Amino acid sequence: MTKSKFLETLEISPINAAIKKEEDLNDLIGLDLSFVFVLSSDIIRLEDIVKKLQKQGKFPFVHTDMLTGMASNPILVDYFYKKFGNSCGILTTKNSIVEAAVRKDIRVVQRVFLIDSISVEVNIRSLKKNTPDAIEVMPGVIPKGIRFLKKEMKSIPIIAGGLVETKEEIMEALKAGGVGVSTTKKALWTL
Repeated sequence: MTKSKFLETLEISPINAAIKKEEDLNDLIGLDLSFVFVLSSDIIRLEDIVKKLQKQGKFPFVHTDMLTGMASNPILVDYFYKKFGNSCGILTTKNSIVEAAVRKDIRVVQRVFLIDSISVEVNIRSLKKNTPDAIEVMPGVIPKGIRFLKKEMKSIPIIAGGLVETKEEIMEALKAGGVGVSTTKKALWTL
């Protein structure tokens, strides 16, 4: 998927399912979702999970920091590129993974945690250096954090994730400047 197609699709389809286990794949069948964040898996089952999602017309983002059986370092990006090309994205907190994914033109969402003013400053510095395709701000229920990041990082779309449990929280995140939301709450996937 090209970066422009990713951004265009995210604008029109802001709800992103986040799945914690393989069994959650069945709950996605028939849902009109463009992106799915695969929050945990292992190197043995990953290819099957990615293929199942792609067969449903969904673009997976794999949380590589939580991928069992392979170290989360830049060589992982080479593996992803060899295995999936540009048909699977990466979700990560690691700057080195973002840099490697950008070089390979693999769609990458960088997950950042805003817990205090120091973490905000550190994250903004690394985001300006790495320029991921999108930022997932955690927790997603902090509109103030979304507004602050949006002001500092105008050109990178922001996805709110973590602790998003109600329609109202989705609306607050979007109103604050987020372009999308990721949630494990299945009832929200169809909004």
